[in-house]
Amino acid sequence: MSRLVAARAGLGEKARAGLFDEARERLLLTANLADVLGEHAYYGQNIPGMFYYYLKAIRAARAAGSFAPASGACSAVAGTLQILGLDRVAAEYFGCARQTADSGALAHADVAEGALLASRGRWDDGERLIRQGWTLAAAINDKVNQGKAAEAFGILDELQNPAKAHGWRSMQLDLARWTGVLLHECWALAGVCAGELERDRPAAATRALEELAARLSRADATTEFRYRSLGAAVKLRNGDPGTAASLADAALAHLQPPNGPSLLAAYGALAETAIALAVARTGGRKAALERARLACKAEKTFAGMFPFAKARHLRHQAALARAEGLAAKARQILGTAVAAARAAGALHDEAAALAELAGLLPDGAEARAHLERAGELRTRLDAEPGRTLMSDALVPA
Repeated sequence: MSRLVAARAGLGEKARAGLFDEARERLLLTANLADVLGEHAYYGQNIPGMFYYYLKAIRAARAAGSFAPASGACSAVAGTLQILGLDRVAAEYFGCARQTADSGALAHADVAEGALLASRGRWDDGERLIRQGWTLAAAINDKVNQGKAAEAFGILDELQNPAKAHGWRSMQLDLARWTGVLLHECWALAGVCAGELERDRPAAATRALEELAARLSRADATTEFRYRSLGAAVKLRNGDPGTAASLADAALAHLQPPNGPSLLAAYGALAETAIALAVARTGGRKAALERARLACKAEKTFAGMFPFAKARHLRHQAALARAEGLAAKARQILGTAVAAARAAGALHDEAAALAELAGLLPDGAEARAHLERAGELRTRLDAEPGRTLMSDALVPA
């Protein structure tokens, strides 16, 4: 509540200077209070309450003629509008969010907008804003927004170069533990779990999943969806297809709206696991294929909102076609996946799609060309250092 204390102190200074406008100051204080209450509702997992207070903050700020005390509210509403595809209005709200001298609020706006721009395939613009947000947050020791920036960079690397994302996920978890924000710790643990699966370290993924499970009773429905989706993948990797199928079914029964790009790993893990279960005919071929179709449909919805996931979704859709015995359809979809990955600059998915396409072609010049190109991309990815920050003070002491 330090912001409210400072705001009230400022009223006395203005009164002494003869600059006090009671009606306007009441509006500004209302905006400040509602902005703080909206943030508390968010961390208390009261999403309707969050929007109630944030919209109240914006109304009061607009009436007062200054959005500075409602910067957090403007960023939150802007992010929601952008997810809904209302980019022009979202840009206006992000502009309102930046009408403040508060570095923490500016960092929040930069990271939120940067992550959303990157999710639309605007990698350079997104990375620039995320990096800018990190710099602002680091300058004032704002570990919360540093953690959000680390999460955003981890998502970018997950798509472009998954082997390099582990450092960001570990940093995100360290920062979340330092701040003690439960939701941020849950999201970070989910990211670590996904990363360890990507690195083929099932024991480490299991440990992260168990830590996440211990926090579920205090977490939100979206965190439960992450747990079930990633848990299905972990159980399958550990040789327990029955539990994997049960968790995948639970995730599909309690699907959460694709409310942020950080759900990339959860939707992807659910689709991959469901397809693998279909290939193995776990629980019967018909039921397993229906599960896989539902999982791919859910991922398609996510990719529709966050186009940077399109190539990965198409790869999963092709794998589903193969499981259904439709090889020609799978080849066609993989060709589209290669083009989508290339257009988005998603090098990892381009390499994977090329290799998968080669596996469906007769052994010949075309297949060899695809494999050669996939190998070149993987060599390039292995040689890249991944995203780094100039500051060495990356994690809290």
